[in-house]
Amino acid sequence: MSAGDTTTSIYETNLGGFYKVRIQPETLTLTFNATANVAGAGPVPGGQPSAKVSGGRNSIGVNCRLVRLKFTTTVPPGYSGGKDTISLPCLTPGTFNTWVDDAVGTYTLNGTAYDVQLVGRTPEKIK
Repeated sequence: MSAGDTTTSIYETNLGGFYKVRIQPETLTLTFNATANVAGAGPVPGGQPSAKVSGGRNSIGVNCRLVRLKFTTTVPPGYSGGKDTISLPCLTPGTFNTWVDDAVGTYTLNGTAYDVQLVGRTPEKIK
């Protein structure tokens, strides 16, 4: 994930539940094969814990499904030195199911679109 401010979004589980999740705004700019990373449609029931993007996959709660992407041409400033591959949450199961390994797309940071390739997927885990 990139550094910077976060915003609240909605994560949709594989079973159709909705949870708040903290993401960087640019997470929603990730697109593969013309399919954008969109927020879940909600609503989020009150009293629910938030979904988690980082941390141990065996921790209790909703651990978001993730995609790993690699910058394929220009690497954004601050991402050099082995940081050309990052993991981002995929907020809906429909989007996750359309994105396949080796898909190409873009990820926009500070107004600049960077070419990326999907190099791996991690399913959600609810414990």
